[in-house]
This record gives sequence, C-alpha cells and structure tokens, in this order.
Amino acid sequence: MGTRKRIDAEVRPPRALALLGLVVILQTGFQTREALRDRRILDLAMMDQADTLRPLGEERAKLEALVNGTLNLADRGDKNAKAIVDRMDLERFRGAGF
Repeated sequence: MGTRKRIDAEVRPPRALALLGLVVILQTGFQTREALRDRRILDLAMMDQADTLRPLGEERAKLEALVNGTLNLADRGDKNAKAIVDRMDLERFRGAGF
C-alpha cells in the first residue's frame, strides 16, 4: 500500500502541471482572440469616422489659409487686416499651429 501512495504522488504533479499549462495556453488564446476582435472593431470605427473627418480637415486648411493671409496682410501694413488681427484671439490660433 505504501508503494501505491508513492506512485500516485509521483504521477499527480505532472498532471497538475499539464493542467496548469493547458489553462495558461487557453487563457492566452482567449486574450489574443479578444484583442484581435477589439482591434477589428476599432479599425471599423476609424474607417467609419474617416468620411466624417475628411471635410473637417478641409475646413481647417481653409481657416489656416485665411488666418495666415490676414496675418501677412497685417504685417505688410494693411490697417483693416491689423484691426482684425487685434480682435482675434491670437493665442488660441497660435496654439492650434498658426
């Protein structure tokens, strides 16, 4: 009977390690699958937003051109452009990259 207990004790740890290894592999696979699914969802959301954001980029480019043109006119001495520049919140525009 003592021999049987010794054999069981020698067999159980490898079984437990195998089970632990299987759990780790399954958990890693599950997490990978979830990460890929989340990535696919984010890619779809980005593609959906691209059509919405494209016109905003065009409008921003127009605004930048208008502000830069007004600043250039003011620098060259145009008094009307200077009056506009004085009323503009230049800190806000300069912070936006103008």
